[in-house]
Amino acid sequence: MDEKKKGVYKELIHTDKHGNKTYRTNACKRCGGYGRVYFTTLDGSRCWSCGGCGLTDEYKTIEYTPEQRQMREEKKALKRVGSVESQLKWMGFDVEKRIAFRCLGNTFPIKDRIKAMGGKWTNIGWVMPVRPDFCECQDLTMSDVIIETFGEYFPRQVVRWADHFYASTGD
Repeated sequence: MDEKKKGVYKELIHTDKHGNKTYRTNACKRCGGYGRVYFTTLDGSRCWSCGGCGLTDEYKTIEYTPEQRQMREEKKALKRVGSVESQLKWMGFDVEKRIAFRCLGNTFPIKDRIKAMGGKWTNIGWVMPVRPDFCECQDLTMSDVIIETFGEYFPRQVVRWADHFYASTGD
């Protein structure tokens, strides 16, 4: 790749007790101050973020040690797991067993009994963590209502809508 553009600097401001280094820089975040990136169909190899000059407004950046980077990734993973559990709980699932039961048919006359057993009204109908004996129900698992895409979890209805939208637009 080309050399960095003139005027680009990276100045060490601070090193914390863990060895993480904080820098002040004006190098473009996309191209790193080179002004060029790998080929794009819009501008060839010119960086569209800085317009090819390699400079942006001054900002701070942190270089983490490998141990700190790993700790940050583990915390992010725990947050994702927590968000999945909160989504399942919101949808009426038994979080430990990761199963639920969806009531089928006309549930209006028995909605108070469903609520009393911990049932919740969701986008797929009445869902409850225990199997009711007073109505017909369908077993649900986590994969029936939540899908994992690139490490993120989404309600399956949202993913189905997005797939339908992109299929209909031809993109």
